[in-house]
Amino acid sequence: PLFRSGRIKEIGQKRWKVDTFSRLDSILMLSSVNLPGGVLRRRSAEDELMMREYFAEGDLISAEVQSLFGDGSLSLHTRSLKYGKLTRGCMVAVPPALVKRRKTHFHN
Repeated sequence: PLFRSGRIKEIGQKRWKVDTFSRLDSILMLSSVNLPGGVLRRRSAEDELMMREYFAEGDLISAEVQSLFGDGSLSLHTRSLKYGKLTRGCMVAVPPALVKRRKTHFHN
């Protein structure tokens, strides 16, 4: 799976716009995130009102690429516990040529 990190840029109707440092902004739908407590259910209007509680503008997140839209923008999801808001540490931008190809790039 391909994953991206990015910063929440804007909150819209049932979606977050994420700056993933690519040509176009990426989209993270409300239906593509884990709700607090890992509850699996349909998203309600109440969830839509609470979107800033999950991710707010400026939050740094890690997400998996779900699909690629025709215009080149990405559809993201954070349905796994290893994805979501990054709360500790710092983000380091590295040119792609310096990244060794590996099955996973997560570090603890």
